[in-house]
Amino acid sequence: KGDRSAALMQYQACVRALDEELGVKPEAETILLFDRIRDGVPLPERSTHTVAAPTAPLIGRERDLARLGRRLADPDVRLITIVGLGGIGKTSLAREAGGQFSHDFTDGAIFVSLVTAVEPSDVFPAIAAAAGLRLEPSSSPLTQVGNYLRSRELLLILDNFEHLTAGASLLIDLMAAAPRLVLLVTSRQRLGLSVEWLYELRGLDFPAENATHPLAEFAALQLFARRVRQERGNFALVSSEALAAADICRLVQGMPLAIELAAAAAGVRSTAEIARQLHVGLDALAVEWADLPLRHRSLQALIDWSYDLLSPVEQRLLRRLSVFAGGFTLEAAEMI
Repeated sequence: KGDRSAALMQYQACVRALDEELGVKPEAETILLFDRIRDGVPLPERSTHTVAAPTAPLIGRERDLARLGRRLADPDVRLITIVGLGGIGKTSLAREAGGQFSHDFTDGAIFVSLVTAVEPSDVFPAIAAAAGLRLEPSSSPLTQVGNYLRSRELLLILDNFEHLTAGASLLIDLMAAAPRLVLLVTSRQRLGLSVEWLYELRGLDFPAENATHPLAEFAALQLFARRVRQERGNFALVSSEALAAADICRLVQGMPLAIELAAAAAGVRSTAEIARQLHVGLDALAVEWADLPLRHRSLQALIDWSYDLLSPVEQRLLRRLSVFAGGFTLEAAEMI
C-alpha cells in the first residue's frame, strides 16, 4: 500500500524517459498496472507458485535431495543441471526438489515439462503456460517471460532439456532478465554453459553379489518390493524371492524405471522367472501404463529414444564402440 499519487507521477516520468531515450512504449502489463492504480482498482495478490507432489513417495534419494538443497541455497549457484541416463529418475528428483525447496524462494517454484518442445524457441511459451502467463503478439515471448520473472525470486524447473541444448544460451538471456531466478534443469547431457553446475544422478543403491547387509536396506530392493506389492500384495523380501530381486536390481544397475518395468511383470511371472528373462534380454521390460510416456513403457523404447537423440556421427561412434563387451579405455576407443 504505497503513495498512489507518487506512483502515478513516477509512471509518467518513466514513460517520458522510455520515449525520449529509447523510442519505445511501456509493456502491456505495465500499462495495465498503471490503469489499475489510476482507477483505484485493488491490485491482485501475487501468487506463490507450487510444484505438484509426485504421485508416489520417492525412494532412496535422500542424499541427492540434501545435496541439491545445499546447492540451491548457495547464492553463487543460479543454474543446476541434473544429468543422467534416461529412466534414472531425473524428473522425479526435480519434482521432489521443487516441492521441498519451493518455500526457500519468495515466489515458490514452477515445473515446466519440455517433452513436447521441438525447437529452443518453444521453451518460453512452455514457461508462460506453466506460469499462467498469457503471451501477447506485440512482443517476443522472451521479453514477456523476462518481464514476468524480473521481480520474482523463483525456482524454475525445466524438465527434459536434452533435445534443446543447441539453444541453451537462451537460458543466459533469461537469467539476465530475471536476476533472482534460479534454474534447475534435467537433461541427459550437460548444457555446455560456463555458469552451469552439474549434478550427476546415478542408479539407486543395489547389493553386490556378496552383500552382507540385509537386502531390504537397499533402495533398489525397496522400490522393487513396493512395485511388486501393487501387482500381488503378499510379496516380501525373504529367501529366494529376495535373492532373485537382488539379481534383477544388479542387472539393471539400480535404474528406477527398469526396476519398475521388471516389477510390473510380477503379476504373471515369479521374481526368479523375471530375473532369468533379463539374463537373456530386455524384452521382458515392457508395460502399457497410460500415465507413462511412450518412451518409458519399455526399456527398448527408452534406448531407441536415446539413440535417436544422437547425431549421425555419435550414432556411428556408438555402433563401433559396441564391439567392446565390457568397459574400454580411451586408447582402445581411439583404435576403432
